[in-house]
Amino acid sequence: MRASARAVNDAVNDAVKRRERERKTGKQRRCILLLFSGGSSVAGEVAKGIAEDLRKRTSQEVKALSLAAFKRLASEFAEFERVVAVPLLLRESEVCELKTFAASSHIPCVVASSPFPDANISKAILERVREAEICASSVATGEGVESEVVSWRCVSHGIPDELFLRSKGGLTRREIRAIVVSKAEVRGGEKVLDVGTGSGSVAVEFARLGCEVFAVEKDKQNLEVARKNIARFGLSERIKLIYGRMEDLKTEEILSDGGKFDVIFVGGTDNLEKFFGKLVSILRQNGKLIVAAVRFETASKALSLFKESGLHCELLNVWLSKGKKLGAGTVLAPSYPIFLFFGEKK
Repeated sequence: MRASARAVNDAVNDAVKRRERERKTGKQRRCILLLFSGGSSVAGEVAKGIAEDLRKRTSQEVKALSLAAFKRLASEFAEFERVVAVPLLLRESEVCELKTFAASSHIPCVVASSPFPDANISKAILERVREAEICASSVATGEGVESEVVSWRCVSHGIPDELFLRSKGGLTRREIRAIVVSKAEVRGGEKVLDVGTGSGSVAVEFARLGCEVFAVEKDKQNLEVARKNIARFGLSERIKLIYGRMEDLKTEEILSDGGKFDVIFVGGTDNLEKFFGKLVSILRQNGKLIVAAVRFETASKALSLFKESGLHCELLNVWLSKGKKLGAGTVLAPSYPIFLFFGEKK
């Protein structure tokens, strides 16, 4: 037993020394990892064939593994400076599982999106690996900012909730964000104001569509969570975070060029009556004002404010229930109903 323990200890020490030498000489190893569902032998053969082609195109190590095998060999991949994991044939739930496992196992893993079918699929994968590398290197690793980068390349609205850090105020659900962004009808390039940004998820959705976003938050802890989420998606240059209460902020503190907003979303509705008039005044002609409310009292107040302002208003009540396992069956787990108000300035 003692000899065995000594051997393990020596192996660990050797690994530490090897990594120190690699850091000093600049010869850290990197790896492209193609992941596929373990239940399909065909998927494995396809991934291994692509991996072989990639080895000829790059000096990096390339491996094709199932997600289960990746978990079994986690210690091996912790030896790399960075692992760019391409979920080639994984389902969305498995991709989330991969990210969680990599983080908990301290594997320096950046997940690049799975490429669409391409005549030269190896080249397509390499492009996404390069994108992931560039994105990762652009994220600050200083205090208060997460170094992990999230790769979500889909153009559809509604980023999975699992990809966001949650503030103490919670998170605007994926389905609600999808509705909000769809109703805003942006084309890209619009100026968007997100009041009560919380986790920053709505701001991220708009920024991904090419909008210039100004996000206001009155809570410092929430603000830091939003900052981390924005950095995780590589959107720090498109989203300006503003600390303060909307009712206390002056227009020039929000928008320095004196212009107006094309879209305003209000997720933080405390004291709505104190700043609603200000929101209408800084909204462009034909601009859209969107308010999300959970409490009946806030919804009633919002409806009255929309009517008084003369904004044409559409009201939508969304009840979300998601399937959840209960024993051998499935039940619907409900969340709070959401009141969504969509107003347009005519």
